[in-house]
Amino acid sequence: MIDALRQDRPGEHLELVHRLDRETSGCLVLARNGRALAHLSARFREGAVRKFYLCLMCGRMPQAVLEVDAPMARHRNDSESRVEVDEAGKPSLTRFRLLQQLDDYSYVEAELLTGRTHQIRAHARHLGLPLAGDPKYADRKSLKDSRKLGLNRVFLHAHRLAVESPAGEVLEFEAPLPDALRVVLDTLEG
Repeated sequence: MIDALRQDRPGEHLELVHRLDRETSGCLVLARNGRALAHLSARFREGAVRKFYLCLMCGRMPQAVLEVDAPMARHRNDSESRVEVDEAGKPSLTRFRLLQQLDDYSYVEAELLTGRTHQIRAHARHLGLPLAGDPKYADRKSLKDSRKLGLNRVFLHAHRLAVESPAGEVLEFEAPLPDALRVVLDTLEG
């Protein structure tokens, strides 16, 4: 991503402030100078950035708001590495808010209150509600059902974030849901 942006804007100083999983679309913060990079990176490290994601969970959320306060650790086996809830892991907190119930799916806003790798995906799986289209954390049946909806990626989109700028003002960014994910919602609503 950063290489493509640098090619598109030769001569500009651009650096990624944070990362998104390859499968995740949405807001991505870049810095245009070293001072901004240092400030914004520190805000992310300190957990001072509010991050909200839209996701589609396989199954019905049992209540309108769920908080998952479950530590996570990386586990490796012969073929892959993934993050799982593990008491010996790092503290991890995610708040899930139900936006819409769609048959056997829950359209949800997830707020990251900590920022661990694959946190939303692992916490959703821990709830027994894996994200639609997630090849790493969903079971085969959920993945197959997601494919029938036309979903060929994990339904996870970083739709909003708020961070304090180096000048002290709160900057808020939003990214609309991509058409490929909107079509899936329209199919379920139809």
